[in-house]
Amino acid sequence: MNISYVFISCEVGAEKSILAELKSLESVKEVSGLFGSYDIIVKLEAMSEEKIKDIVVSKIRSLKKIRTTVVLTVKDTQ
Repeated sequence: MNISYVFISCEVGAEKSILAELKSLESVKEVSGLFGSYDIIVKLEAMSEEKIKDIVVSKIRSLKKIRTTVVLTVKDTQ
């Protein structure tokens, strides 16, 4: 299983609606609001890195009012 965390910056006031949209996406396991440089963090789990890339590019980055994303992929240590 591949795991990635996506840090999202969005337009002011759009956090609630984006959180709701993110929760309905395939492979999204956790979504939380943040205070600081980023507004939202998303935990993704998928069978391949390619699937995670597809979700980030075609689903998350396409949401209105998202300004930037940073994706951190967990390295398998086993």
